[in-house]
Amino acid sequence: MERVRLIECWLPLAQAINQEQGWRYDAATLDLLIIIALPSLLRACSAAEARAILLRVHRVHRSMAE
Repeated sequence: MERVRLIECWLPLAQAINQEQGWRYDAATLDLLIIIALPSLLRACSAAEARAILLRVHRVHRSMAE
């Protein structure tokens, strides 16, 4: 249940980045992005830092899939 709350907490930011960057991720993919990023997101001190973390995780995992 705690993980669900954490995903819900970060989901609006992930959705905003998804739209801004044109990733076209569905809800399940955004949830996975957040889950992968959670250890770092829990240490983020600002929204800007959290944004950078999500962008980095996206970049790393996208390049691994290519």
